[in-house]
Amino acid sequence: MEADDTEFLTAFEKGVLPRAEWTHRAHLRMAYLYLRPCPDADTILQTIRGRIRAYNAAQGNPDGYHETITAAFARLVAERLRTTQTANFAEFERIHTDLFAPGGAILLRYYEEATLSSPQARANFVPPDREPLPG
Repeated sequence: MEADDTEFLTAFEKGVLPRAEWTHRAHLRMAYLYLRPCPDADTILQTIRGRIRAYNAAQGNPDGYHETITAAFARLVAERLRTTQTANFAEFERIHTDLFAPGGAILLRYYEEATLSSPQARANFVPPDREPLPG
């Protein structure tokens, strides 16, 4: 049985969510939970960024953070929350299946693969080189 949102977020914030459970879906769930009350990526991104880095450090993975992927998905989740009302994360996931495609495939709509895999994109936000991200 999956943890409820409060249990999930608490485990993540305390750095005790098992690393095997820190999947792409879990990243999106975390972003959804932080952005749902205020779907403004620019306002919430600092919190998301800090929490992921703290979680990664607690898990012994201090180099696991990727700024461009984090910022891009925060913007995508925020845009979906602004345009579609959902009752909970399960409904959000059911409606926005493209966000959950393996490997973050949706980002290839906005970025060249080489751009996303660059050290620059890992360390700092790199603007899209294909099409602009939603506001």
